[in-house]
Amino acid sequence: MRSEGQSARTLVMTFRAKKYNIASPLATEPTQNVERLERDESSDDDTDDDTDDDTDDDTDDDAQETTLLEKAKNVDFSNKSQAEDFLTLKEFAKQDRLRRNILHKVAENPPDKGQLKWYLAFLDCLFDRYGSLLESQARGDGFTPLHSAFNKWNTHFVRRAMANRKIKNIGRIFEKQTYNQENVLCFAINCCFKGTKIMIEQCLPSTIAFEQRDLRGNTLLHRLVVKGPPGGIFAEQWEILQLSLVKQLICVHSNVLIFKNSAGNTPFQERLAFLKDEGRGDLIATYIMDFCMRNLSRQDTIDALYRTGEERQTEFDLAGLPSLIIPPGYLKGLSAHLKFERILKYVALPNLSFETDDGSIVKGPSNYGQDKRAIAKESGNRATTKKSRENRQKGLTNMQTIFDWLRDRGVRKIVNVIVIDNGDVAHSDEAIENCLKGFDVEIWNWKRVDLCADVIQCVAGTSAKEISLYCSGNNAVLTSWSSSDGLACLEKFPQLETVKLYIQEGLEKKSQLKRNVDVFTERLKTAFQTQKDLQTRTLQKELGILKEQHGQRGLDIQKKLQIQKEIEVLTEKNLQAKKILQIYSQFDTGPHSYTGSFATLNSNQDSEHAWLKVMEQFAEYILGLPDDPREHIKIAVIDDGVDPSLSLFEGKIASGSSFCLYAGSKNLTNPYFVPSGALYGTVMAYLICKICPRVKLYVARLDESHDVHGKRQITAKSAAAAIRWAVNCGVDIISMGWSIDLFDDRYTQFGNLPLDDLKRAINEADQKNVLMFGSASDRGSDSNICYPANSESVITIGAATETGEMCSWVQYDRVDFTCPGYQVPFKRGDGTPSSPQNGSSVATAIAAGLAGLILYCDRIASGKIDEKLRSKDGMSSAFYNMSWMAGDRKFPHVSEFFDIEPAEIEHWKGYTEEEGMDESNGKARPSLSTVAKKKLDRILTDLKKSRYYV
Repeated sequence: MRSEGQSARTLVMTFRAKKYNIASPLATEPTQNVERLERDESSDDDTDDDTDDDTDDDTDDDAQETTLLEKAKNVDFSNKSQAEDFLTLKEFAKQDRLRRNILHKVAENPPDKGQLKWYLAFLDCLFDRYGSLLESQARGDGFTPLHSAFNKWNTHFVRRAMANRKIKNIGRIFEKQTYNQENVLCFAINCCFKGTKIMIEQCLPSTIAFEQRDLRGNTLLHRLVVKGPPGGIFAEQWEILQLSLVKQLICVHSNVLIFKNSAGNTPFQERLAFLKDEGRGDLIATYIMDFCMRNLSRQDTIDALYRTGEERQTEFDLAGLPSLIIPPGYLKGLSAHLKFERILKYVALPNLSFETDDGSIVKGPSNYGQDKRAIAKESGNRATTKKSRENRQKGLTNMQTIFDWLRDRGVRKIVNVIVIDNGDVAHSDEAIENCLKGFDVEIWNWKRVDLCADVIQCVAGTSAKEISLYCSGNNAVLTSWSSSDGLACLEKFPQLETVKLYIQEGLEKKSQLKRNVDVFTERLKTAFQTQKDLQTRTLQKELGILKEQHGQRGLDIQKKLQIQKEIEVLTEKNLQAKKILQIYSQFDTGPHSYTGSFATLNSNQDSEHAWLKVMEQFAEYILGLPDDPREHIKIAVIDDGVDPSLSLFEGKIASGSSFCLYAGSKNLTNPYFVPSGALYGTVMAYLICKICPRVKLYVARLDESHDVHGKRQITAKSAAAAIRWAVNCGVDIISMGWSIDLFDDRYTQFGNLPLDDLKRAINEADQKNVLMFGSASDRGSDSNICYPANSESVITIGAATETGEMCSWVQYDRVDFTCPGYQVPFKRGDGTPSSPQNGSSVATAIAAGLAGLILYCDRIASGKIDEKLRSKDGMSSAFYNMSWMAGDRKFPHVSEFFDIEPAEIEHWKGYTEEEGMDESNGKARPSLSTVAKKKLDRILTDLKKSRYYV
């Protein structure tokens, strides 16, 4: 619905249109016959323009202009002397009552038959002397001379202006908008002008013209994607030109893809509306989607393609799964809430195994998905051949299950594939081909050592632009890859632009390996470039022939269109052929193997986590305030203990207790300060301290065991005891990064007494206003059978990326909030970086730390903690406000509240606890505490605002 301001402006535009007898403000199409454009656009040498001049009002100004134009017809503009004498007449400097100058008049009067040569010479002389007048805008309609030219289909005028080198500001002139807010490029599109591509180039480097809006809020791209073909034989030509212009506009200024018009549509959505949502197979809609998937960030891609509530999954990432064992029904559970786009930006898969219904682990499931009774029958059949048994023991086929599932979900293309396949047994060549065939992969990163180039060629040869290779150090493999039968064959890999080589040391010395890599690089680059040079020469020759044919007179229009399409294809191939192959190499000898992780050559191992960086900077500010240990927030970390050797924990561990007995003992316990090897509790405590530096930790170690698959199992009895201990210690917050399966045999076979006791313990903590954060299940659809996540007294937290995208294994409707839980950095006790941490347990600790920081800030700002903030509803409201401020619902965008620049931190360091006079201005200087309270009070005011839950 248009706002009142827009409606009023539309009325004003309509009034002007009537007063000055111009087109309606919302009419964007010129009214002249399209057949005139076809004749005019066929060639600048044709002289078939037969246009009746518009009759002007009988005013003195118009009469003078007409007289001037009639005089011009008697001038030989190839004669410099005659041209100079004529162009110095005073009439050229005059404007009529509508402020139209001589260029407006010339633009509105296309040449008659036989006058084209004279007319072009006239234009050249005019633009040489009076080119600056092209910027002048007429009163009433706001037309520049170029607008007027397009309005009369006078493309000769436009082309000559574009070609004149003395007009230095032509791009700025294209930005001039009429009173209908249409710039010159809008008029060019309305006229299906072939020279629009050159006009766009002349606008650069400025992008103002591409972002300008008309009365409906449309950008140039909005208008372009809905411009229907004109009538007549020019329709097919326009479709070719239209797609070419869309590509050009997006490439030079992709930001316009996320601009919305007054109807709330981006250009892609506007195109679908124009096609009545029948966009599948449409070349323009397909190109925009492909471009978004390849080049835009995830959020920008979603903004460009989808309306709110209609979003689809644009990637499938299981890289952060806490467990590498996929339970039965996991994919089926994801199917219930994941809707995939037909093109995915990327698929990232770790080295996964599958758990069958009977609880066994399938690591090499050549028979995965096969009927179990048939397998059992085959296993018990003595006639089973040795060969069939061997087949099941060969290469893995795990990933085929996932890629087949993606096909069933409608996925047809994957831009980037990242698969870790570095186990003792890897996937077979055939399995890899079956996984990826038909997906047109562009960035190949299947992390299997010494993979044959033929496998890549079979699956992605014609589409691959970037290929990552992993070498064991065997020089025979390097030689094979760089041979004419390998990657060096341009015919097999026509799109290849980048090769990344990761090489292990193997049996050779590093110096020998380096020589081998240098030879590989030189061979591949030389062979590839030789073929590209030959291809370029061939393509240029073919293009020259086609362009010569296209320019022939009397050519059949269908033949001309066919040649035009071939020229477009060959031009793109020629641009591709001119690209130089880039080759990068890296020795894979670091502590984190490239083969076994999701790191790449472009990855920054020490890259900062944006969300945590904001909180760490705010924590630095907090640490600069006066410290009173009595004000510290008490947080209980209930998990597997904490390693106190980390310097971050110095002075922060207030107390601890263990509820983990030694196996077979009733008296001996595993201490809380000697944690299990997994370091779950250590990671949780580390993250809490990073976010809430003024904290006292209360560490409780739970009793746990592991099932046959290695998955840890927490006992409900120890969890209940730990919670009661924490409550008795007077903690403010309890962090629980674990879950208990309600249908665990320990509770279903022998009654629910331990579980009932855990529920009572949680209720007791809730009654004492202890905030509790619990981890959502990371098993997808099974999360409804886990505790304490399902307790109404617990704030349930799921994992998300640092920018707020929910991890694929988390179900939106089964968490209260999400926090960063993917690729979260962690350092060991010796200060060295450990592998990034993933999972909802990580997110739970971060949420507990954030809640602790909010309580501490409230205590400092007001002298005590607001009781509402101590309740689940009160803290949920604060989290919700942090999410709502950024348009989200469940992910707290902390930068809106806690972002502090380092310079500001330095500024606060200038304050002391003593009040005094500021010598620089003679004013009273408040104490540090006073300044801090004011700042924190502003933050807390926003956090405590009452908002309606949607």
